[in-house]
Amino acid sequence: MTIPEIEILYYKAADKFFQKHGNIREEFEKSVRKVLCNDHPEQVNFKCLKGNLRGLMRIAIDGYRIIYRVENGKIIIVTVVLAGSRGDIYNTDCPILYAMELIGQKWKLPILWYIADAKK
Repeated sequence: MTIPEIEILYYKAADKFFQKHGNIREEFEKSVRKVLCNDHPEQVNFKCLKGNLRGLMRIAIDGYRIIYRVENGKIIIVTVVLAGSRGDIYNTDCPILYAMELIGQKWKLPILWYIADAKK
């Protein structure tokens, strides 16, 4: 089995968090590779989110949550939307999460796709 190439992109809010928590960034990158390469994913505390955050996934590391999404292709692109402490992550003023809550389910994925494509 070949290991897919994985590119990890960080939105500004997530990158700011990881600058303060370098050890969490390293653990996240290891964990996401385990999940995507099917290398003992049961060792990783991850799940697909529901409701207004459907289409996103999260990994829990210590007391922190990292919210991200995955695009498949020849290169797997992981876009980290937000990272923060367990109690605050879902109640944040992240503009992306706020917009997704207002817009609802139908347009969420096309908008996220457009935002990610616009950053390239």
